[in-house]
Amino acid sequence: MNWAIPYIINESNILPTELSSGLDVGCARGILGPILKSERHLKRLVGIDAFDPYLDSAKRTGAYDLLLKMDLAKEPLPFSPNEFDVIFCLEVIEHLQWKEALLLLTDMEAIGKRVIITSPTGYFPQGELEGNPFQKHQCIMRPRFLKSRGYQVRGINVDSFRLLGKPIGTNVLPPLLSQFIPNLGQQYIAWRRG
Repeated sequence: MNWAIPYIINESNILPTELSSGLDVGCARGILGPILKSERHLKRLVGIDAFDPYLDSAKRTGAYDLLLKMDLAKEPLPFSPNEFDVIFCLEVIEHLQWKEALLLLTDMEAIGKRVIITSPTGYFPQGELEGNPFQKHQCIMRPRFLKSRGYQVRGINVDSFRLLGKPIGTNVLPPLLSQFIPNLGQQYIAWRRG
């Protein structure tokens, strides 16, 4: 997730400067929270995660006004329509089964005025990490699907480009190309105003 934060914070078309509330879905260790509090001066920031050690770390940042333990595969988001100015779902969607990911996306679109998502462009196997069973990769939400729901999508070149699912290296295509053809990047950022 660290790779996405500079893109999100520094692009006002992705993250406007005038915000008062945010929801960090899958907040993990709370890396995003202190940055949002200092850069966007959010008055209310809520974090959600299913893994206790991550929630403990997020709590130690002091950035979150409320932290909730939730298994996103089993529970809908417990918030009202348009309750948040922005919802972040960074490197989370791929950890759910497709049906669960779609339900989460629909919930986020209902409760957030703006939704920002990052995810790998293609599927790569990943199991439990750091003792966290929720880290397993289970689905792909393709940029084309998000575009069909009104999202703007930008591919991000992390280490190398992917062509037909295979890495081809950064010196073959210019890095800017993945911004216009998201599937060429390893990751993508998608955002939508509600």
